[in-house]
Amino acid sequence: RAQDGAATAAVGGRSSAAHAFVAVPPDVKIGPTATAKMLMDLRAALPRGSALHLLSGPLPRDPVSSKVQRQVLLSGLVADRPRSLPADVVLRSRLRTFASWFLLAVFAGCLDASALLRLLLAQALPRRPWRRLFLQLALHTASLPYLWLFTMHMPRTLTRLFTQTLPFGRLGLVWLLHQASRHGRSFDAQSARSTLGKVARTVIAAWTAAGVGLAWHKGRFLPWWVAFWLSIPCRLEEECGWWL
Repeated sequence: RAQDGAATAAVGGRSSAAHAFVAVPPDVKIGPTATAKMLMDLRAALPRGSALHLLSGPLPRDPVSSKVQRQVLLSGLVADRPRSLPADVVLRSRLRTFASWFLLAVFAGCLDASALLRLLLAQALPRRPWRRLFLQLALHTASLPYLWLFTMHMPRTLTRLFTQTLPFGRLGLVWLLHQASRHGRSFDAQSARSTLGKVARTVIAAWTAAGVGLAWHKGRFLPWWVAFWLSIPCRLEEECGWWL
């Protein structure tokens, strides 16, 4: 329709979500008062919730019938679909950090901070450390998926306590538990550190047993272990990446 002979308009879409397109010829000069009146009249004539669009050029029309091409007008409102990256590029970018996060999860329960310190200070090291390291590595890789599963079923307020305060979140908590459990054995049974070591070993054993029970109850004892080690690098990057 025409408004004061200066603008043409077309309405496209359903009445509940209509789009009105107003085209003002560039050679026509409309004053502020006339423009405000035109827009008010158009807004009053449109259904509630419709959108009003101003065009700098003429309305697109069919060359044969001279009808307004509504599909052309509405197609300009749909954003172009973003081009996705090739699958090999995305896969390489994900695998680039996969190994580092995977190794961090594997060795989180085996890295002995005090042993590394003694090594740097050229002090005496325990005999056959590789045998102990291999045993710790085997126990850690076997128990971590189920310990992690139990922490996923904890109350959210409790999980936030260590995911947002401890460095590296859940993985940092696992490292601290293993550090406390490992070094509590070298002190006297009545010392505070020995008590802390016993508490840490009890927590690790109890949480792991609870996670095993959860996985067994769901019938996913072995599938959960495999799925955990395949997905833990991505999970750690999301949960711990902001610490780096």
